Amino acid sequence: MLAPGGPAGPPDGEGDEPARDERPHLVLLHGVGDSGRFWDNLLPALRADYRVHAVDLPGHGPAATSLSEEDATPAAMAGVVVRDLAGAGVANPYLVGFSLGGWVALEMAAAGYGRSVVALAPAGLWAVPPMSSPRPGRRLTAAALRALEPVLGLVGRWPALARLAVRGIVADPSKVSVEQLTGAARDRRAAKGADAARRAVFSSRFTGGDRITVPVCVAFGDDDRYVGVGASRAALPPAARWVTVPHCGHAMSWDQPAACLELIAETSALASA
Repeated sequence: MLAPGGPAGPPDGEGDEPARDERPHLVLLHGVGDSGRFWDNLLPALRADYRVHAVDLPGHGPAATSLSEEDATPAAMAGVVVRDLAGAGVANPYLVGFSLGGWVALEMAAAGYGRSVVALAPAGLWAVPPMSSPRPGRRLTAAALRALEPVLGLVGRWPALARLAVRGIVADPSKVSVEQLTGAARDRRAAKGADAARRAVFSSRFTGGDRITVPVCVAFGDDDRYVGVGASRAALPPAARWVTVPHCGHAMSWDQPAACLELIAETSALASA
């Protein structure tokens, strides 16, 4: 479930103990239907400063199994992730989540785990849940990405055509690489728990904001057609920072990776002050 955070530095000389890795832990949490590799384009920059753990949420990733309605809730997922991270010795990490992962990160912070949260286009902050079935556009985008999977070998020859599948989740599809497209298609085919997670997300809302005591940054793209509309600041503590990222759709780390890295660095620094 957890991706490695990177090896410690090499020993200084023959017979020396390995140098201790002093980088803080950073946990990355993906959205519905994705996997930990959703963050691959950010990893080289992040690993310079953090021990990074790109998590496969329950019901997602190569080892995914189906989820019950109870296990598919963001709160239940947060409990599983905290248990696994703590069991791996990951203490007091910075948390970064996208969409469903943003909601899971907020649940983790509400439970007292983590030293800060960057929630990128998080679900669950709406005043009224958008009911158990998401808007048709959401379903169509997920279906389009799944439909790419049988023809992945052709994507490299016609990337512009393949990018039509993500037109609804990014403002500029030309920024999405072939690797991201093919990875997303494979992830959606493997995510056996995605449908249950999607139903859980769109039929409820996050209610634990009053229990969060760590720094929180919430960011939405100015062209987010999925969860940005209707987000309520009342769902989080008054000290939470709210940011609108220009020229950006829902999949913020694909559309505006530099802005994501900046928000992560700023929030981490605030938590460490």
